[in-house]
Amino acid sequence: MACDMSCRNRAQYCGIFNAFRERSLGEGTFTTNEIAGAIDFVRELDAARGGLLACPVSRLQVRFRLGYRRACALAGRLEELDVWEIVVTPSGLRGARLK
Repeated sequence: MACDMSCRNRAQYCGIFNAFRERSLGEGTFTTNEIAGAIDFVRELDAARGGLLACPVSRLQVRFRLGYRRACALAGRLEELDVWEIVVTPSGLRGARLK
């Protein structure tokens, strides 16, 4: 199958693809601003709800527009920083107990 993209368009596409690939490969690395933003987001949720937060990974995905693996890595990083504790309820639902 022949590619009908011009060289310039192909180079631009490859640049976008490589930037995406580099970001997705660095799942466990986050900038200080990303971590600070996530902590602020969690604190806002804590102030609004308190107690157990349902579906923490999904909330991170939606708020920060992350894929599942990167959101899981961010959730794990927040747990390492003692922001929250990931728990599983007796019904099998994952949640986060905010600290």
